[in-house]
Amino acid sequence: MKYSLIVLFLMSFPCLYGQQENSFKEETSLRLSQSKLSDRIYGVGEYKHFKNNFEFMKQNFLKLEVFVGILEHYDFMTADRLLKYSYGAKLNAQLSSKSLLYISGQYISNPFSSIYENTRIPMDPLFPTSGISFGIDFQLKNNINLDIGNKTLLPDDDTSIFNPTPLNMTRTKLKIGF
Repeated sequence: MKYSLIVLFLMSFPCLYGQQENSFKEETSLRLSQSKLSDRIYGVGEYKHFKNNFEFMKQNFLKLEVFVGILEHYDFMTADRLLKYSYGAKLNAQLSSKSLLYISGQYISNPFSSIYENTRIPMDPLFPTSGISFGIDFQLKNNINLDIGNKTLLPDDDTSIFNPTPLNMTRTKLKIGF
């Protein structure tokens, strides 16, 4: 009994070593994953964003993420649960060891249901909306990052009361990690 456990233990080392060696030699990597992003803003509403992600990475320098998903949006004012589909992409390029350039875009459709009331706010910055963003993310210290960029929200409701125009926001984020 003791010998069989020792043999199994020793046989596992070459497999682990081989997996580690292959991951360091590969120049590109592909990864498929699923994720769920959700948030609740009390008194306003909540959302759940289910995504199927496809990620392509080239030697920690270039990273392309593409996703397709379903967004469930709940508005407390109208008590409606709306399902929408979404797709988008994000491209990251490492400029140096402490700076990252990114550009991203996503599209959120109108609700699946053909019968829904006009939204009061066609571009709600509190919830996922169609938009394009770009910026630079700097690492100042080990746990402090500064993100400077621009985000443009695109109107997603063609039947709104007022004819909306794209909303441009220049933004700065200071991220402190622990």
